[in-house]
Amino acid sequence: MKIRMARIAGLALTAILVLGMGLTAQAKKEKVGVLNKGVFTDNRFGFSITMPKEWRDGGLRDEYSPERISFLYKRTRVPARLRDNPEEALRPIVMVFADSNTLPTAAFVDSLRSGLTKDSFRDKILNKSVFFQRGAPNPAEQLRVQNVKIGGRDAVQYQMRREYAVQVQPEGRSVPELVREFRSGWVYLIPLEGALVYMELVCERQFENELQPEFEAFINSVTFDQAAGDATAAPLESGE
Repeated sequence: MKIRMARIAGLALTAILVLGMGLTAQAKKEKVGVLNKGVFTDNRFGFSITMPKEWRDGGLRDEYSPERISFLYKRTRVPARLRDNPEEALRPIVMVFADSNTLPTAAFVDSLRSGLTKDSFRDKILNKSVFFQRGAPNPAEQLRVQNVKIGGRDAVQYQMRREYAVQVQPEGRSVPELVREFRSGWVYLIPLEGALVYMELVCERQFENELQPEFEAFINSVTFDQAAGDATAAPLESGE
């Protein structure tokens, strides 16, 4: 009798372990979205973004991550002062993050500025962001904040720039030169019910005017499903 009970207990334990492994594997296989014919669709957070023709997929995650997708400009844009070291130039990029969130937008941005976070959502942004990158020497400058509509939803737009410095080796000169430049662009926070979509669009300052219509094309293409819910948990900031 004891042997039979032990076998039953063993089988039950095995079943639980197999079920747990199956659920874990299923969670790991959960994709963040689908990119089809230039349209990225995120079914979990109920939004889609159309990629302009001058851009390419910069990284669609094949398992769950707060980093949903990024887009890279096809053409390299190198500021004049970096022409001798073009690898130092930032390729124009659009990054999209989304995850659960209950913080108001202002508090969310403040936590990014401080670099003190305790969740994978903001940690991922701090690791990837140009403006809020953890450990970068110069804090980003907030040039303007205003309330906007994206895909029919309330959102907050931050116009930002961040100074950086690199050593370049001008052709024909033996002494390196320290070059200081800015990277500039926009951050958008789109609150959903219990969640937040974060978009960062950034390029070298020299090409901001050239690329602004491209960035606007991204923002104007965003649509939301009704299932995405209302943003009652995340009040917006006052515009400046």
